[in-house]
Amino acid sequence: MRNEMSRKATMEYVGAKRRAYSKLKSKKAKSAAIDDFCQVTGAERKYAIRLLTGNRKYRDHAGRGKTYTPGAEALFLRLWRASGRMTPQYLVTVADRQMAALRELEHVDEAAAAQVLRMSASTMERILRKHPREAPRRRNRRSGANALASSVPCVPGEALPPAAPGDTQVDTVALCGGDMSGNFFWILTLTDRLTQWTELRCVWNRGAAATKEGLADAEAAFPFPLTAMHSDSGLEFLNAHVLGYARDRPRPLAFTRSRPGNKNDNARVEQKNASVVREYFGYERIDRLELKKDMDVLCAKISLYNNLFRPCKRLISKTKRPDSHGFSKRYDKPATPLDRVIASGYADPAVIRRLTALREKTNPIRLLEDIRRRYALILRKQNKLAKREAQGMTTPGSAPCPAGIPAGQGAEPGHPSRR
Repeated sequence: MRNEMSRKATMEYVGAKRRAYSKLKSKKAKSAAIDDFCQVTGAERKYAIRLLTGNRKYRDHAGRGKTYTPGAEALFLRLWRASGRMTPQYLVTVADRQMAALRELEHVDEAAAAQVLRMSASTMERILRKHPREAPRRRNRRSGANALASSVPCVPGEALPPAAPGDTQVDTVALCGGDMSGNFFWILTLTDRLTQWTELRCVWNRGAAATKEGLADAEAAFPFPLTAMHSDSGLEFLNAHVLGYARDRPRPLAFTRSRPGNKNDNARVEQKNASVVREYFGYERIDRLELKKDMDVLCAKISLYNNLFRPCKRLISKTKRPDSHGFSKRYDKPATPLDRVIASGYADPAVIRRLTALREKTNPIRLLEDIRRRYALILRKQNKLAKREAQGMTTPGSAPCPAGIPAGQGAEPGHPSRR
């Protein structure tokens, strides 16, 4: 019996309904009264009949209580924070590996660790209700006009992934701090729809040549060949540099774009923009070209952590509800992108062996801490450069721009950030 009313209120309700039930004569009226009682209290029908006829007294079911000690709860919270505050459904699938990594860094009580490893996702969720996760502050952003709508065909978004890996979606995220003026970095995100393998690369000013270079570098890191690429209507993709990169090759990529005004057409990479890019970079502005090497290393480490150690779920079915209110969605079990690549069977065995060996010898908690330290260091370096410039020790705009990108070039005129 699931009941959200207090014990006193429930007892009063049962007494009132019992008196009303005893005065009913017809079977139809009694059946309707039982239905109403079950709907309000959540009781099973047989139990409700016994309560209403007086053959049984109402009592609360205490439940089994906690199956873990305060020490186990504290250890779980430490593991949860050290693992990047994963969702319990994801953390449960890699708890053994994360606990082993935590043992390398600090003393772990084995009795408490055994209790943590026996916890279900629901138990973890109940513990975390007292420890809400802080999310980055979000801003409203509006999509811009598409000046090259006729150059690439529009393709509707597909709810289900393809049968083989290699079908990717690509997008960019501005690290502008809410101010689109001037120069700053963009994060280029390339995601495979089937395996969820995601690569991040930083791009200065989102220029066509820089975007092409970032795509080529990201593609080289994938453990399988790419077959298709899907973007939104951003001009960083719809240009001769990027389209030539996709088409002028022995096996051209099938390049398509989303329908204007349909963000669901690029849903796989849009989701990664929030769960991967904003998870680590937040909404800070990073606008110093001197930090390019630091940003490259940071993006590579974030990609490594998310592909080898961070589980994710994948949509396996999407059907319209009978009442036409939304969709009914089903997801598969959480797994890391590397595990999905191995299960697909399309990757080179030598590459799989190399990545598996790398995962075995890498401590995920130490890697995540290194990512956070490097990001904090980038922000400190940027603040130091800004102070030196304000004191007149450097000349504004003295850093050279990459080839093909004029100084002062930011987002395209009339094309504000999509994020």
